[in-house]
Amino acid sequence: MSQQEFLITEIKKLQGPIAVFGAGGFIGANLFFAISKVRSDCYAVTHQTSTPYRLADVPSDKILNADLTNKYSLETIFEKQRFKTIFNLSTYGAFAYQKETDKIFETNIIGLMNLISVAKTFDFTAFVQGGSSSEYGSNSKAPKETDELKPNSEYAVSKVASAYYIKYLGETEKLPVIQLRYYSIYGPYEASDRLIPALIKEGKEKKYPPLVNPEISRDFVFIDDAIEATILAATKGIEQAKGQCLN
Repeated sequence: MSQQEFLITEIKKLQGPIAVFGAGGFIGANLFFAISKVRSDCYAVTHQTSTPYRLADVPSDKILNADLTNKYSLETIFEKQRFKTIFNLSTYGAFAYQKETDKIFETNIIGLMNLISVAKTFDFTAFVQGGSSSEYGSNSKAPKETDELKPNSEYAVSKVASAYYIKYLGETEKLPVIQLRYYSIYGPYEASDRLIPALIKEGKEKKYPPLVNPEISRDFVFIDDAIEATILAATKGIEQAKGQCLN
């Protein structure tokens, strides 16, 4: 069985309907596209009132609008679709220009709590939360999942909080939840100001882009690998690592 055939098999195992929250973003859009190639019961959920550019070619009936900080809007779409598999890739604060402290915690913590609260009333079967390598903060040198989290930004604090909330839900409430710590994902639909697109753009002009501190290291992961890990988290990960946060 090829890798593609394997992934298709795993996608078919997901219980539907399926919701991808944050589908207007880079990882969310790629996840939605991957699942939608195999399934017709996957929906892209975005808080944006207009269609995000990454979803421009998606049929309008597959795009739903909901705000994680507005519980009523979540209840509205769940009442209609009754999602069983939920991927939450919604986040705020990952980019340097996203500096609003209130919005960071409202989206990443309160939003997650609202989403779980509503999903519980519909007996969901799998919930995958998008985390971040930023959770390690100043302890980021090749850390294991068991290493201490030392967040060094408000965004990192919010993602650590979501990780511990997922841990509580999985280990204490026995809910089918898991969180993934993504590491510098790159690939199609990535924002043009990120490193790989910038390198390509500047390289075509035989120039170097401005870079940050050369002592900072990154573990770059291609989007297809991240998508595979995300889907496997819902099919196999929750069975083996309920409530855990995996690198």
